[in-house]
Amino acid sequence: MESIGGNIISALGAGSGINSNSLVEQLTEIEKAPRQGQIDSNREKFEAQISDYGLIRSALSTLQDSSNILSDSATFNSKSASFTDSDAFIPVSLDESVPAGTYSFEVIDIAKSHSLSTALTVQDPSDEVGTGTLAINFGAWDILEPPTAFTQDTALDGLVITIDDANNSLNGVRDAINAKDAGVTASIINDGSGYHLLITAESGLTHQLEITATEDAGAPGLADFNFNAASQNMTQLQAGQDASLEVNGLPVTRSSNDIDDVLEGFRFTLAKPDPGVIVSVTVSEDKSAGEQAVRDFVDTFNAFLEAIEPAVGFDEEADANGSLYRDPTAKSLLSQLRNLVGSTIPGVESGFTALTNVGIRTELDGSLSIDEKDLRLAFDENYDLVKTLFNPESTSSSDKIRVNSVRPEAAPGSYDVVITKEPSQGGLEGIAAGGLLAGLAVANTAGTYTATASGFTSPDNLLSDGAVEYSFDIAIDGGAAISIALPIADYADPAAIATALQAEFDANLVLADITHNGTEFVITSRSAGDNSSVAISGVVEDPAGDKFGFAAGLAVAGTGPNQGDFDFTITVNGVDADISVALGTYADEDAMAAYLQTQINNHETLTENAATVDVVWNTDHFEITSRRYGDISGVSVVAIGGSAGAFGLEAGTSTSGANVEGTFNGVVGFGIGKVLLPKLDSDAYGISLVVEPGATTTTINITRGFGIELDQLIEGYLQSAGVLDLREDSLTIDIDGLDEDQERLDRRMTAFHDRLQAQFLAMERIISALSGSGSVLDDIGDRLPFTANNS
Repeated sequence: MESIGGNIISALGAGSGINSNSLVEQLTEIEKAPRQGQIDSNREKFEAQISDYGLIRSALSTLQDSSNILSDSATFNSKSASFTDSDAFIPVSLDESVPAGTYSFEVIDIAKSHSLSTALTVQDPSDEVGTGTLAINFGAWDILEPPTAFTQDTALDGLVITIDDANNSLNGVRDAINAKDAGVTASIINDGSGYHLLITAESGLTHQLEITATEDAGAPGLADFNFNAASQNMTQLQAGQDASLEVNGLPVTRSSNDIDDVLEGFRFTLAKPDPGVIVSVTVSEDKSAGEQAVRDFVDTFNAFLEAIEPAVGFDEEADANGSLYRDPTAKSLLSQLRNLVGSTIPGVESGFTALTNVGIRTELDGSLSIDEKDLRLAFDENYDLVKTLFNPESTSSSDKIRVNSVRPEAAPGSYDVVITKEPSQGGLEGIAAGGLLAGLAVANTAGTYTATASGFTSPDNLLSDGAVEYSFDIAIDGGAAISIALPIADYADPAAIATALQAEFDANLVLADITHNGTEFVITSRSAGDNSSVAISGVVEDPAGDKFGFAAGLAVAGTGPNQGDFDFTITVNGVDADISVALGTYADEDAMAAYLQTQINNHETLTENAATVDVVWNTDHFEITSRRYGDISGVSVVAIGGSAGAFGLEAGTSTSGANVEGTFNGVVGFGIGKVLLPKLDSDAYGISLVVEPGATTTTINITRGFGIELDQLIEGYLQSAGVLDLREDSLTIDIDGLDEDQERLDRRMTAFHDRLQAQFLAMERIISALSGSGSVLDDIGDRLPFTANNS
């Protein structure tokens, strides 16, 4: 008979060898599988989409390269040229701006550079040459050999070279001139007998040199570098001259042989004179580049569609739709591209307004094709309309208002611009500055007294006037007044009277000379310098009259080497600079103005801040005008030298410049100097205009062309933080979210696994306990009367 304990143990499976650990693992995997499959499926999808967006990004980049070629003005404006062979006229470059046509060129003469050499030969270029300053100006000599008159070109800033103990040699003069980098170069030449300094200007008639030396006292020598109307101590090796040519019979001159502004965009070089020989240049439109760009775009667009098809359409290799088949971003991209290709181009309001006008057709599958007949017709007969369709264009109806730049933000279209305030420059208008040149003379001059027109006749018998006395008092060089009486006599003319007065001067030890210049008497002190002067007083004429002309005459004091300090401080556009004015002999006030302009524009601080000016002499006063426009533009002067007030600048009137002001389609813009900008976030924002004084109104037309429109559309997807970046970032976030889901799932499955394992362990313990109880029951059963085993 089977025991009760044996049945219990058998029912619980004791001793069955069940692998509870394996069972726990299997149960855990069964629990995890659905959610794990979902996570893995999403991860695979998101990673495939990121990969396919990389594919789209690459394909878009290639398509953008094609759009850049379409928007490049050189693509549709390139020119070709044919020309007659010549060794006198040499074409160098031809760009898109050259007008098409046939041109004839005749080289009459070439430009030359003014070249000077020191006449003095030195045996060592480090030998001392004296100290002081060298003022170098640029202009034209009226008579070149020898030069006798110089007309300074005030548009060219001269320069002042300081020669001191640190550069007192030919080497030093050469280095100081070259350091200025201002249109003149210097070199040292050994001609076999010694060293000469060679100074060469830039080519051109108005670039010729005038050099004036101002020597320091006690350190002479710089006068050897003089080349001016008064002294030509340097040797002229070559006169400067302009190039001369005829273009289609029109005489043209230029200062350089390298010319790029006769025909805009056409650069050529003149190598030698060749009068009588005509060089023919034919410039024509080169349409091949534009046509090829259009064909390449069609091919590239179709290649783009083919490249992205596995991602956005049906992937034949995977036999399934691509990962972006239903993706809204990818669908939007394709929709926008197809819409642009098939629609009117914004801003192009007439002529060719869409790609279909040049034969580009859209097929049912979205690809592009070319109608060869329409393409040929467009390029052969309407090429200007083709260029407008593909290229950006900006025009202004006023030559005083030009479009400086157009940024992509500007909406295509037409804008009416009204200038409400024209731009202006700040400046300074001085007061009268008469007698200034005499005060600036560096050489010793004598004091003079110039009478007004004399009243003596020719001949004049003073005895017949019944005169009692003709006399006056004269003081020379500030000394005591000496009385001079004119002897009463019969004089042939006023010059004879001057001779008689001179005899009286000599008899009375008056150290002066008197002459009559045909109109008035002139008395000149025999001394010179700061103390030289002539003063007339106590004029007596009986009978009454003014035959001497002394009563209202003009006394001019003599000058000395160091008379007066004319330095001043100037403020240009808010930048201060101390200007040093050298005492010297100036031909006239215009030459003085040119010198002041040179000193101001060569000042290092002003140059660094682009604070330059123009200085002119206007009748009786100086005018200084800043070259900058806008409210920052201004000029003022403070005299710091005791004699600087003679310029009439400190007491002059300063006027501030003004920024341009205007509107775009009635919306007020913003002006900086001559630049007018639209209001931020307005339709016109992104347009920059340069407005010249005198401008009133203009109409600005802005078109971006297909090339720019396509480029901007693509750039919106490709740029940093653009559409693709944002979409890829979103997918990355989704993948990161899957990582978090995975971590949560793993934690939950670990807990589930541990719970099952604990439950199975508890079961094993129960089974173990029941197994022990079964043994006891078996033992009891063996001893019971009715269950005991019979031996």
